Amino acid sequence: AAAVQQVSGAGNCVAAAASSAASDVKTLNVYCCDGAEFVVQAAAAGSVSYDVAIVDVFDGEGRTPEAFVSEPFASALGAIATCAVANL
Repeated sequence: AAAVQQVSGAGNCVAAAASSAASDVKTLNVYCCDGAEFVVQAAAAGSVSYDVAIVDVFDGEGRTPEAFVSEPFASALGAIATCAVANL
């Protein structure tokens, strides 16, 4: 339970994730951006690969944006990540 933190705001979330990375983790990349656009562009570039991708999606009104439930997004996410977890 010590690893669970209550953090609000994207900037605070990124800072908390980066500061609490375990010392044995070689690289932790945290991106705060348009996730659908990032994933599709990363897959198109073909030059990145992630062990795990965690996508937390919300529109502020409790709905999942269509881009995140589309076949192109799912295919792109599968192309760049060995394992993906999505909170849709």
